[in-house]
Amino acid sequence: MNPKITSEQKILETCREIVSEEGIQALNMRHIAECQGISLGSLYHYYPSKEAMLSAAVESVWQDIFALQRPMADTDSFISYIRWLYDRVKKSRIEYPNFSMAHSMSFAASSKQDARTAMNRCFEQIKHRMAQALAKDHKVNAGCFTKEFTKKDLIDFVFSSFFASLMEEKENSRILLQVIIKCIYE
Repeated sequence: MNPKITSEQKILETCREIVSEEGIQALNMRHIAECQGISLGSLYHYYPSKEAMLSAAVESVWQDIFALQRPMADTDSFISYIRWLYDRVKKSRIEYPNFSMAHSMSFAASSKQDARTAMNRCFEQIKHRMAQALAKDHKVNAGCFTKEFTKKDLIDFVFSSFFASLMEEKENSRILLQVIIKCIYE
């Protein structure tokens, strides 16, 4: 096989395609190199190990699911952004039918530091976007936040609840949305 020029972006696109079609368990260096039409050595130029490649692939899938490489979804309220997140997860089950959020989180939690760092980078981006949506929301009850219940507290709670529901593979956001409504809009 003659090595051809590729890019990290193209490699990650291939990884997302493999995850979508075959599942994360199908990701291995040889398979990716074959799909890219590059030598295995060329792939090792980008990723020094299988673990580094898996971490980058999982992060790339997460970024795609939550549209973290694109401008933030145009939402007029915090609650609509949370609904949008749940909608993205539902769509991801179609786009990535062989990708389990729970599996990818457990992989990152049990793997090397790179995987945890990649997962935390995605988490921080999601929290940052939650904060942006909350800041733009003019319908929030001005008196709902106090020293004991800050905007950061709300974001941390919503984020934790959102991901707990993903770990349990729940698609229903009804309870979390009702808690948000009662906390900040009523």
